[in-house]
Amino acid sequence: MSNEPTLTLGTVEDGASVVLDSTCLLVFVDETGDELFSDPQHPVFGLGGCAVLVGDYVNFVRPAWRKMKDQHFDGADSTLHASELGSPSKEQLNALSQFFALKRFARLAAIASGRSVLPNDYSPYQIVSRAFLARVERIALRFSFSRIVLLVESSERANVLAERHVGPYNKADVEYFGRTVHVPIDHYFVPKTMNEPGIEVADFVMHAVGGQVRSECSGLAPGFRKDFTAVFRDVPRELVEYMNIQEVAIHDA
Repeated sequence: MSNEPTLTLGTVEDGASVVLDSTCLLVFVDETGDELFSDPQHPVFGLGGCAVLVGDYVNFVRPAWRKMKDQHFDGADSTLHASELGSPSKEQLNALSQFFALKRFARLAAIASGRSVLPNDYSPYQIVSRAFLARVERIALRFSFSRIVLLVESSERANVLAERHVGPYNKADVEYFGRTVHVPIDHYFVPKTMNEPGIEVADFVMHAVGGQVRSECSGLAPGFRKDFTAVFRDVPRELVEYMNIQEVAIHDA
């Protein structure tokens, strides 16, 4: 009998569970802003999160997040969302920084803002989702995996868009820098009520991304925010795939 760890997750698809083996590459996905850029003060939209092998997630990332919540927040089983922190203590901020210093998972994101020059024939969600999937392709090169599974936090609005623009992705071969290979890529929607650590980590990743781009757009605070630095800049470059979309041009074949 194998001692390799597996992961069992409940999904919103008919309440079913999915069992993932240790060599599966998990990509926990969250978003920031909204795809219509409807907030005139902070018009941004991004998709991203974290990528980690099941073995590392079960043995390191998940328990580290739960331990951090148990010691510094409201308990291991509590809900922790970046936007609801309010005024975190210095101790809590240090605990979060120490967690994101873990080198067991990658961080990835793609984001656009109201300043991005986008083609009229494509929605911001189409552009950002394709840029995000390209980040998945690139980050996957740094792992040895059997399949890729995107785990998306479920919401009534986001599920429809993800099914339309991310769902078909698993039906196509993946081009790795000019080399086309078949990689099994699936996606599942994870209920918010599960308080799954990977989904919460993705939430903090995207909160940092959204805050950084909003800050850049406002021009009021030059440089990098502390949370963005902790998530993306204080770790080895090979653990990061990030794109702030400035302009997209579509060329006819």
